[in-house]
Amino acid sequence: MGSLSNPIVAVVMTKLPEAGRVKTRLMPALSAAEAARVHEVFLVHWVGRLMGLKFDRVVICYDPPGSEPAFRAILPLGRRLDFVAQAAGDLGARLASAAESQLCSGRGIVFFGVDSPDVPEGKIDLIWQRVRAGASALSPQVVLAPCSDGGFWALGLTGRIDCRRLLERIHWSSGTEYRQLLDRASALGCDAPELPEAAWDDVDHPADLAKLLRRLSRSGLESDAALYNALAFVPRERLT
Repeated sequence: MGSLSNPIVAVVMTKLPEAGRVKTRLMPALSAAEAARVHEVFLVHWVGRLMGLKFDRVVICYDPPGSEPAFRAILPLGRRLDFVAQAAGDLGARLASAAESQLCSGRGIVFFGVDSPDVPEGKIDLIWQRVRAGASALSPQVVLAPCSDGGFWALGLTGRIDCRRLLERIHWSSGTEYRQLLDRASALGCDAPELPEAAWDDVDHPADLAKLLRRLSRSGLESDAALYNALAFVPRERLT
């Protein structure tokens, strides 16, 4: 766990795995039900990993409102998790609202989605270390872990940052989110170093899922083997 003097909170932004509402870019290669099951597998696997790492708290920031009981049923570690509903608005507004509420109880926060479930532990630890160091620094810190598609798989913030200004008017799902946020952070006077060594893939399209499965099949890690087995229902022949 993290230091009590510099608590770092992990917040997982996620939707309820309902058919037709999640992982829709995997369709029609997968059915709506299969795509939703992929999302659920990613969610359970990712949260389980985070619970075993250095974060002082893990928060599930969920959508839609009112779905907390369903999430508690899905997540086997539910009794050890905190749950909070996502605010209204675009992703920037939802992230800013969650950041403002969670930074009140911590010195640093790291946002995650669930689309990069096999990120190596060393890369997660790098982000944690950067946020922990930033929590003691004089200037606000923004820590971004890039994805190959121009987005990011983790966003770290420290308590003195103006989350609303950082996250407003970002063109989400444009493939330029990583660069937009770095530029915005710089304009706000934040320390936001580029971290190419933290880069990893996310899974949005059928080709991404096929690549993940190949990577998992070659890995010798027990965690990767568990994820590979949990995805056994995915029809490989439909991903090419």
